Amino acid sequence: MKKISESEQEIMMAIWNAENKNSITASYLEEVFGEKKGWKKTSILTFLSRLVEKGYLSCEKNGKSNFYEPIVSYEEFSRRESKHILDKLYRNSLKNFVVSLYDGDELSRQDVKELREFLDEISTKSEDMSKSVIRIAKPEDAEELLKIYAPYVKHTAITFEYEVPTVEEFRDRIEHILKRHPYLAAERDGELIGYAYAGVFNERAACDRSVETAIYVRQDGRKDGIGRMLYEALEKILSEQNILNLNACIAYVDDDDPYLTKNSVEFHNHMGYRFVGRFRRCGYKFGRWYDLVWMEKYIGEHVEKPEKVIWFDEMKYDKMKRGI
Repeated sequence: MKKISESEQEIMMAIWNAENKNSITASYLEEVFGEKKGWKKTSILTFLSRLVEKGYLSCEKNGKSNFYEPIVSYEEFSRRESKHILDKLYRNSLKNFVVSLYDGDELSRQDVKELREFLDEISTKSEDMSKSVIRIAKPEDAEELLKIYAPYVKHTAITFEYEVPTVEEFRDRIEHILKRHPYLAAERDGELIGYAYAGVFNERAACDRSVETAIYVRQDGRKDGIGRMLYEALEKILSEQNILNLNACIAYVDDDDPYLTKNSVEFHNHMGYRFVGRFRRCGYKFGRWYDLVWMEKYIGEHVEKPEKVIWFDEMKYDKMKRGI
């Protein structure tokens, strides 16, 4: 997530606080900031353009007006800013931060209790991460990986599939992907808890250096760092294959509903992807219409004569069969 200026942050706060976050225009923001800040519409349009470029907002033209929507949630922004403050002012030390708060009796017993519970939770997550291994998935993993994927098909709009594929179909998918791109599995205590892979973005040879990425984590294990571990390992291999562009096609909804949230968009933004496009009402599931958004990340330089792509089945990754 790129750094934004104080003025850009004020724009984002106004959008996050708006009653209807899905139809923000420059004219609306001019009304909000006109008297208070004296900002002209041209200045607001500049701020909005920068926020789109930095991946905080999406923009869609409708008639003569551009409509802006937040891609980054306030919660995600707040987490990143808190981490930045911890790094900048307290040398990335939680201890230094707590010491700065403690001045005689500044911390109550309740404060201490909550802090202890928080540290215990973090300690547990760290122990779990140290037990996790990322390895190359095998066709034989199909049955166990399908158990991770099936709930997404049955109970969410994260995938637009209606029917859970058979084990044989899933095994074929793994084998097909591994011919050209990596398919990784996350394992902890002998159980598979997530997987990620890269697939063909476009069959034409000119697009060989671009891939479409996907990731699924066991639903009781989300937000424990496994997603980041999988994507970082995936990017490492793709970079060695001379892949340059990562693309993610993500189901999207303006307001969270029982079947879909903005968590995937926020995760990809956190991983350095930026919003590049949106297709409206193109998926129908559970009696509802859903959008698709495209997010993109560059992992290499686009030079005049790029290196030839090395397909995955041509690479030697014995170390990843044991885990990395």
